[in-house]
Amino acid sequence: MSIPHSLNPIHVITHYLIVQQRGVPEGSGSMQRRTIAVVNDDPAFIELVRELLEDEGYATTAYREGPTAVDFLQARTPDLLVLDIRLKQPEGGWAVLEALRADPRTRALPVIVCSADRPFLRRRAAALEEYGCGVLEKPFQIDALYALVAAMLAPASVERYDDLL
Repeated sequence: MSIPHSLNPIHVITHYLIVQQRGVPEGSGSMQRRTIAVVNDDPAFIELVRELLEDEGYATTAYREGPTAVDFLQARTPDLLVLDIRLKQPEGGWAVLEALRADPRTRALPVIVCSADRPFLRRRAAALEEYGCGVLEKPFQIDALYALVAAMLAPASVERYDDLL
């Protein structure tokens, strides 16, 4: 997996290890099943990601159009969003992300941005970091998807070093 500069690999690995150490399987036991929304204009990608996430115990919803997705996400906010940053229009996914960050109901929604357009991801790295997005470059390893999902859903239980000073 290639991790863009906007995503600290130590942060992802640390959160993933915390989740694994706790032994809390998503969607099992008395815990409420977590919902992950997938926004992508490619039906095959949607089907693949939904199947992978559902196999891990997550509930999923999917949307193919940005404006429709924003309306539904604002009305029924999921626990996490996997967003194709390009969609049909080059800025389609970016418009979705900006609309979600501008709305108080979805401002804190964890988002994983997916794209095969690595130059675009690098140009927008600072903004993606500011928005708190995880980044997953296509093509990606399945384990990379699982690790990033776990990291984005993990509670912020690790204190930052500068908070300890």
